[in-house]
Amino acid sequence: MLSVEQTISTVEAAVTNYGMTTFKVKVADSTPESLASDELRVKAVRSTLDRLGIEGKIRIDVNGQWNLDQAMQAIPFLDQAARGLDYIEQPCSTIAELIDLKNKMQNWTQPIQIAVDESLRLAAKVNVDEIRSAADILVVKAIPLGGVERALDLVTEIGLPAVVSGSLDTSVGLSSGIALAASIPQLYGACGLGTGTLFAQDLVTPTTLPTNGELIVRRASPDAHLLATAAAKVSDIDRLWWQERIVRAWQNGASEMVSPSVKEAVEQ
Repeated sequence: MLSVEQTISTVEAAVTNYGMTTFKVKVADSTPESLASDELRVKAVRSTLDRLGIEGKIRIDVNGQWNLDQAMQAIPFLDQAARGLDYIEQPCSTIAELIDLKNKMQNWTQPIQIAVDESLRLAAKVNVDEIRSAADILVVKAIPLGGVERALDLVTEIGLPAVVSGSLDTSVGLSSGIALAASIPQLYGACGLGTGTLFAQDLVTPTTLPTNGELIVRRASPDAHLLATAAAKVSDIDRLWWQERIVRAWQNGASEMVSPSVKEAVEQ
């Protein structure tokens, strides 16, 4: 988690350099002091936006770390700190808890929208009816969901507004997320694809970065020199782990998602 000072400087740079106006704050680090720390960081985002003359939107991402009681306690607290949250991403880990939370919030004057990420990305099988009952918004990540086409099919099947987010991808991976965002008719709002700002080194020159809060749809191909430089930094253990993961993905269905020519080349 960022400190308050880091939060302020990050928001300032994002607004000033890249025109960003929507911010997601990671919360719930499982420590007793978490909620108090989360409040300070959310307030820091809002006060920084105020100082810069930006109305802006604030979202929080819980990564499923709250149970139902904790969510009921924390949400009003952080909503007040933000002076209105745009939505809460994955406040609880289970679909049953999310449905209960959503139902309980219907008694509030202003229920907060629930977005789901892990409930889609980590589900062995997505129950469309349950997702519709639990969520207001989908957070979709092209690469973990199996690519642009599969992610788009899922969004279309569920029929809820969607936000496309990255998975700390290089500009090569970000290009798939940007393509997915451009393909979704019912896009909810700002997407979480400005993560190129976090890179110390990319595989592409120039790195894909927002201009005036917008990203251009383009295919990004890795630079051979940058790719070699990055590969040299990977340990043998990490390289083996990724190679084994690629093999498992291929065996578990990735082989059916590629073109015949790619499949033939891999299997030779």
